[in-house]
Amino acid sequence: MCESVENSPGRKAIEVMETIHRDIVFKKPCGILHKNQRKKVLDEETYVEEIGKIIQRDFFLTLKN
Repeated sequence: MCESVENSPGRKAIEVMETIHRDIVFKKPCGILHKNQRKKVLDEETYVEEIGKIIQRDFFLTLKN
């Protein structure tokens, strides 16, 4: 009635996960802001205009400037 550790159902899952973790390659994302880079702060009017341009570009493709 007592199964050995080698034949337990979870053992196969552990073996598969160990195999998967060997094949995974972690890559560092490009374009991360460094701490010494300053962010550009926009005033409200400029922000609303720029967001409007992005929304028009992404969601209303038939409208052109």
